Amino acid sequence: MPMSIQIDRLKLALAGLYGIEEEIGVGGMATVFLAHDQKHDRSVALKVMHPELSAVLGPERFLREIQIVAKLNHPHILALYDSGQAEDFLYYVMPLVKGESLRALLNRAGTVPLQEMLSIATDVADALSYAHREGVVHRDVKPENVLLSEGHALVADFGIAKAVTSATDGVLTRTGIPLGTPGYMSPEQAAAGSDIDARTDIYSLACVVYEMLTGSAPSRWITEGELRAGRFLKAPPGHRERFSELPHSVEGALVRALAIDPDERCSTPDDLVRALTETEEKKCRYEQSEADEIIRRAASLEAQEETPAQNYSLTGVKELAAEVDIPTRHVRAAADEIDHPVPRVPRLLGIPAGTSLTRRVNGEVPESEYPILLEMIQETLGEAGRIEATLGKTFAWSTEGTGDKTQVTRIQVNPRGGSTKITIGEDRTGLIAVTFGVGSVVVAALAIPAFESGMTELFPGIGVLVVAGIAFIRKQFVSRRTLLTNLMDRLTLHVRGTAKRGEGK
Repeated sequence: MPMSIQIDRLKLALAGLYGIEEEIGVGGMATVFLAHDQKHDRSVALKVMHPELSAVLGPERFLREIQIVAKLNHPHILALYDSGQAEDFLYYVMPLVKGESLRALLNRAGTVPLQEMLSIATDVADALSYAHREGVVHRDVKPENVLLSEGHALVADFGIAKAVTSATDGVLTRTGIPLGTPGYMSPEQAAAGSDIDARTDIYSLACVVYEMLTGSAPSRWITEGELRAGRFLKAPPGHRERFSELPHSVEGALVRALAIDPDERCSTPDDLVRALTETEEKKCRYEQSEADEIIRRAASLEAQEETPAQNYSLTGVKELAAEVDIPTRHVRAAADEIDHPVPRVPRLLGIPAGTSLTRRVNGEVPESEYPILLEMIQETLGEAGRIEATLGKTFAWSTEGTGDKTQVTRIQVNPRGGSTKITIGEDRTGLIAVTFGVGSVVVAALAIPAFESGMTELFPGIGVLVVAGIAFIRKQFVSRRTLLTNLMDRLTLHVRGTAKRGEGK
């Protein structure tokens, strides 16, 4: 039916109550009109439910639910003046706000500065927390329902989605009319769950905050890995860059609020805002045993950490020694005792018993990138490991103590002195020992040249097995070293990129 006829019918149905002046907006459930409240002589926003929605609504129940919402009284909730049914039109009336919606602001500006975002989010969270205490869940928090006026934010359409749901007894979901807005709906709401509570509003508010900062709502649900890391590891590059510019508390708070499991989210909208503004300098308190462990790990890291590469003449060493009152004759004697072996990977059975890779990248990788490095390691190796330490700016990861004793892999990223050193080391002596047995390792280590050059004629059974075992392990070594080299390439590229960005700020 033509819209002009609908408006004419609406004008007739509301004659004596509201004078319809013009259409000012269309939403998912209603059309908004500028109207004149004839009884109180004031301009109002009159929302009329869409005809296809009105057809499945139970008018009496819908209006009864609306009355519950009308009792909400909060400075950041747009009041509900009136509601009713005129012929087959269902409507409700709200104040006409002088200002614009958050959607209009985002359409115009793209994003919102951090402090302005926090101001808007605080007002919205205050309104939502109040409504939740009153037993009302919004269910459709989105930029279109956040109105900006006189420096404050107002939340509109409180409880309308709940009223529609209750009035239809579930019939609505079979009509194809969405309850909520894609991009802002929580996973449980998108799945048409029946136990929708305040946590769905927390999720939607986090989507709105995300959009204010990046220019678009999240395009997917976060992964368990992102929840553990507290970072949007798979965010688009532009979004990733934006979050790198913000305090870490902002990203961490949003990741938690966007958790798929409602139990993982903040308890209230106010808690979300507090998390967004939590200072980086928040102090942790440690028990004595924890403090001792931190000191032990820090000392171990310092002992392992190499000082910047520098060569000294004997005179230079004497000068260093003199600073701590060591006589030069002792320096001379000590220097005579030092042997300078060429570093090498130990070999068993003629096979390298491990791998050692080292690279140095200009610039210091920021600690905020450690979760991404961890994900790269786990994705490439596909192995269980544990973070040994991230103290003293050093990131260290190892498979030691995770169950596999045949080989131990250690990876360390150490930003220091204007550069970042990446080290990957692997010890495979356990793998060789397991393959041959401890006794076989000793025999084969002594006789490997003979085995490979004709010992099989004397001991054909043992010789064939040992040579076959050696070929097997050598093949594994080549495959493993290639994998570790690929991992080193990935880590180096990421460290180089992030270190350069860090230098440019």
